[in-house]
Amino acid sequence: MFLACISLSLAAALIWASTDVIDSTIVRRTQLSPISYLLCSGCATFILGGALIPFLAPLSTSPEYILYPLVSGMLFGLATGAYFYALQSEPTAIVAALLQLSAIFSVVVGICFFRESLGPPGYVGVVCIAAAGAVIAVRRDPISHLFRPRGIVFGVVAAALFSLGISVQHVALAKLEIPVVFFWSRLAFAVFCFAVATTMSRTIVADARKLSASLLLVVGLAEVGNFVAFRFLVRAQASGPLVLVASLLAVQPLLVFAVSKFVRCFSARVDTGRPMTLTDWTVITLVVLGAVLVVLS
Repeated sequence: MFLACISLSLAAALIWASTDVIDSTIVRRTQLSPISYLLCSGCATFILGGALIPFLAPLSTSPEYILYPLVSGMLFGLATGAYFYALQSEPTAIVAALLQLSAIFSVVVGICFFRESLGPPGYVGVVCIAAAGAVIAVRRDPISHLFRPRGIVFGVVAAALFSLGISVQHVALAKLEIPVVFFWSRLAFAVFCFAVATTMSRTIVADARKLSASLLLVVGLAEVGNFVAFRFLVRAQASGPLVLVASLLAVQPLLVFAVSKFVRCFSARVDTGRPMTLTDWTVITLVVLGAVLVVLS
């Protein structure tokens, strides 16, 4: 079971690293607003989820239990919106590193509510991940201006929301079958994207001119990747502890850098932000080291 959990979590991290590179390139090169991109993601998710209805038979589930995946889906939607805003001002690998602060929130939730535990190396790993977040926050600004950089704030908010989402999803998996949790959570994500988009119709109308068939195709392919990665995440949670899953996802920043470098060998159009610095490498090293220590514990 633990081997399956590790494999599925790492597979999800690799897929999300690839879609992070796609998201970053689109947001930076097209100057598409995060709200418009969130709507595109919601549309793709809605289409993909609808295609699975005949195979999942989710409507036969007790209504009181459906609330859990619905809430987790909305939390993932909020986290995704904050993530897109963070991409506007921070490098992709650093945004990914910020998102992995969710491992800290998940450790707290796992220990307090799910009675999971860590060995001494695990707690050292959590400290490493927390240290990475602190380095990101203060690398350009003094402590007195800790909350000034917008990208950092949105990245931390996205991490907290993502952690809440997978925690609620963990509860749902104890009550519902995997396909049911998967379907209703994705459906809630899509509906949330539509709801947010309706509040900013002027922005979406202005961005409509930037859309093209090729751009929509790339967004759709990215969402297919997100869809598969989310499926892996659900199965990983069903086969292992929440703390382990969240910590394994922390290797994503390193995978983002590797994927972006690999793709750049074939296309110079990939845009992941400013060049990586020694501080950035320190952050990624701390995050990956923290994830490894948690796994070893």
